[in-house]
Amino acid sequence: MLTAHVNNRLFTAFHHSRGELLKLRSSSPTITCPHCCKPLLLKIGRKTIPHFAHQIKQDCPVMHKGESRLHHSGKKILYDRLSSLFPNVRVEYFIKEINQIADVFINSGSARMAVEVQCSTLSAAELKKRTEGYRSLGIQVIWLLTEGAPRPSGALRLSSFQQTFLRHAEPLGLFLLLFLPDRQEFHLYQNLIPLSANTFHACTIHKIPVSEFTIPMTTQAPVRSFPYKIWDRSRTGWIQRILRYPTEQAFKQDVYQSGDTLLYLPQWVGLLPHYRIETHPVIWQYYLWSDALKKGDAGLGTIVSAMAERSERGEVRVRDLPLVDQGGCPIEEAVNWYLSLLEKLGMVRMEGGMCRLLQQWECPATFDLYMLHRADFSARFRI
Repeated sequence: MLTAHVNNRLFTAFHHSRGELLKLRSSSPTITCPHCCKPLLLKIGRKTIPHFAHQIKQDCPVMHKGESRLHHSGKKILYDRLSSLFPNVRVEYFIKEINQIADVFINSGSARMAVEVQCSTLSAAELKKRTEGYRSLGIQVIWLLTEGAPRPSGALRLSSFQQTFLRHAEPLGLFLLLFLPDRQEFHLYQNLIPLSANTFHACTIHKIPVSEFTIPMTTQAPVRSFPYKIWDRSRTGWIQRILRYPTEQAFKQDVYQSGDTLLYLPQWVGLLPHYRIETHPVIWQYYLWSDALKKGDAGLGTIVSAMAERSERGEVRVRDLPLVDQGGCPIEEAVNWYLSLLEKLGMVRMEGGMCRLLQQWECPATFDLYMLHRADFSARFRI
């Protein structure tokens, strides 16, 4: 930790020079933890910034695992930058109501913000719990992941842990913000497009020097249009792979039993991915049609309920995104989004809670008919 009680006064190590700290330590001061009041050691090494540490096997109610050099330096860098932007900034601020220490805490008039530097693995459940704890007190929390940056462009593989730090906001779309203390910069990946459960398409990385970082972010990162050609190749490749290998057997059987041909499914099945749904869009959008729209006009509630049942059976999986606003239903959000795309294509019309079908389901029967369908669809695609 970077703060402690020294001779009964709150003391932050990085506010003082190495010489001042060595002199202080030689005077044998009383150094105690601000939270458990037990003795602390002042460590003044060469490789890490000066900090305080509990003695071995001390039991502190808010003590976590030993912090890394990266974590210590990250907190100092953020404190220095944010102190230049806000008048009231604290490091390692203890919030008694939720028994949690904010790495950096900003009290800006009516707005209160906690900035957390995450250097170690954290479960999605724990991340959600801590986030909801802050929100329950009206505190905005900003999580900054310091884990190694993925490749800067093209197909981006994100672990389940990395995905828990994904956020969504306009005009950035689905985005990931990484904090790299050693490089004194942030890396922003914006408009991420899910290609599979763990792979995303990303535009070129946008690097933000710490000296230009603000809250809220004011970056002028370019917003790219949806790369439909890239997605179309990915969709076609996915269909060919599951046909070639024994995967998604239940889905393939459902398509076959419905009298459709997986290779010739209309282009508006798997039209685009939605960031809240982990299941491939060909699957969940086909189920939306087979459960509701293929039967004719359907109420929005009926469509959402059918998809929710698929989700309960594990046939449609929702992506776990703890930092995305959890106020709504991900299934309903995805359904509304997909129906709006179909409406733009002139395939349905939404009115009074009903989805009116303007174009009947048609799965091309031959390769030639499918290629004509693809050409016609590409000419009309204006989403």
